[in-house]
Amino acid sequence: MGLFSRTITTILPPTSDIEASLAPVNVTSSLYNIYGVAGITASRVEFMSVPTCARARNIIASSVSSIPLKVRTKQDGARVESPPKVINQPDPRVPGSATYAWLAEDLLLYGYGYMRILEIYADTYRIRSAERIDPTRVTIKTNAQGTEIDYYCVDQMPVPYEGVGSLAVFYGNDEGILNRAGRTIKAGAELERAATMYAREPVPTMVLK
Repeated sequence: MGLFSRTITTILPPTSDIEASLAPVNVTSSLYNIYGVAGITASRVEFMSVPTCARARNIIASSVSSIPLKVRTKQDGARVESPPKVINQPDPRVPGSATYAWLAEDLLLYGYGYMRILEIYADTYRIRSAERIDPTRVTIKTNAQGTEIDYYCVDQMPVPYEGVGSLAVFYGNDEGILNRAGRTIKAGAELERAATMYAREPVPTMVLK
């Protein structure tokens, strides 16, 4: 129950090493300038248009969503035989495997994922249900120094800091493959388009006189 026992994220204190602590990566930040790839990002459409990328995504997402979920207590690590329904099916409207598959994709592509809390228990304030939110719908507002996240917005509308309507944020290990390998993904997408154009209108291999 550790994943869903918190309704808000922990914001790191500002330091000189972190420009926007654990915030969704900005392509104009110095992180990208260091590696000389500022502004080189790809979209999900370009990523999925490359057959190898799409295959890799499907393997990773399906593998993650098929892993059996086991719940243990924090006190003694005992197995919980009847885990809360939110663990197996966070969003009651869709299968749990679908929710986890899309969440795994968000972590792979963007480096972070979001779930919006729909219901909480009145006695324990733990999450009862939550829905996955597309990362492209989420923006952040930081302080003047850009060191801390003041609040999140979904579709440009601020969300509550905690409780129903707030966001549970999941962080990946890097900035996401769309940012880290944007140049390569774009090149692969261009090659796929070039192959399609050649198949549709092949260049003559001989000259007729």
